[in-house]
Amino acid sequence: MTRQPYTADIVDDRTGTLVLQVDCEVECFLDDIAASPQLCVSEVYINEVNILKCLTPLQMLGAHIAELAEADAGLRETVMEAEGVRYVGKGGNDPDGNFERSLA
Repeated sequence: MTRQPYTADIVDDRTGTLVLQVDCEVECFLDDIAASPQLCVSEVYINEVNILKCLTPLQMLGAHIAELAEADAGLRETVMEAEGVRYVGKGGNDPDGNFERSLA
């Protein structure tokens, strides 16, 4: 697991207007590394408080931030690098290619 800084843009679904920008940290890990690493967020911290364990409105905000973070390709790449995960193969279409965690 790794803890990474993350900025979540909370946008109004109807208008596309930025409503709130939240600077936080997310505790995350990679799942299903061999096939295609999926980013999973287990905790969302604001001011060192895990908001997923707070009152319901903050839990809802935390769940939304976790969902945004899990879909963020840039954050996924950062976590892959931090956890030593790399692609081994001859390109994206290599049937024998896979992701591996280095033993460093």
